Amino acid sequence: MAAPVDPATRKKVLRVVFISLLLDLISFTFILPLFPSLLEFYRSQEAPVEFSSSNKSPSVLAHILTYLNAYKASFSRPIDSRYDIVLLGGALGSLFSILQAMASPIIGTLSDKYGRRTALLCSMVGNILSVLLWVCATDFRTFLLSRVVGGLSEGNVQLAIAIATDISDEKQRGATMALVGICFSISFTFGPALGAWLSTISSVKANPFATAAGFSLFLIVTETLYLYYCLPETLPSKVASAKLAGAPAATNGVTKPTTRSNAQAKLVSSEKTTVPSKAFTRTNSHFLLNLTHLGFILF
Repeated sequence: MAAPVDPATRKKVLRVVFISLLLDLISFTFILPLFPSLLEFYRSQEAPVEFSSSNKSPSVLAHILTYLNAYKASFSRPIDSRYDIVLLGGALGSLFSILQAMASPIIGTLSDKYGRRTALLCSMVGNILSVLLWVCATDFRTFLLSRVVGGLSEGNVQLAIAIATDISDEKQRGATMALVGICFSISFTFGPALGAWLSTISSVKANPFATAAGFSLFLIVTETLYLYYCLPETLPSKVASAKLAGAPAATNGVTKPTTRSNAQAKLVSSEKTTVPSKAFTRTNSHFLLNLTHLGFILF
């Protein structure tokens, strides 16, 4: 069990987590209402090239549409071609979820080893790269790459929940998780509408959705800088080690610098006094949640 967190520190960390998660989820929801228009744009852009250049190999989008047509043909009742965009959007959504389910245990393990702050900042770097690829996505291949990078680096929500859990005891945990729910409610209420409005502003001819992507990139970069300067480390073992390494040891009224061995001994001693008699087994609930979500999508 972790040592109690100072109320002022807890309030500061909760504020940082709330603001950063709000920015992250608003940026994430920008693209949700744009999927049909995005995919229709790439299909109409690459279709003339396929017909005019018979000597060229088919594009990535053409290969995916071929597989989707084979999938449609497996049904006894034919599916109209107007639903191709719907199927393609569902396939991209499933791909994102699968990659997120694969990356979540790795991100969680890294956060337990190197700290929440380090893992979260690394995840933010991946998010920045993903949105930057979307800004530059003038073809479907680049857009697909942006979704792959985004799925593999999407660990912000699970790390925000881990941070909130680090600074909360059993009585405070319910109220803390409610703040995460509020972030989701606000983001999924206003994010898609804002993304749809920004998509009407066409600033780059080669990518009509560059304005929405650019604003999403601005939010992600702002969030990353905010986390870098304002978020302290909350992993209990890291916090305890930092406190012991910086605390002086007093013997017979004479203050001596704390050695590494003394710090480790104190850490072990403090762990022995704070660990309850009943052992708790940690489980990766985020992986199970993503696995359930994947099963729901497939079946």
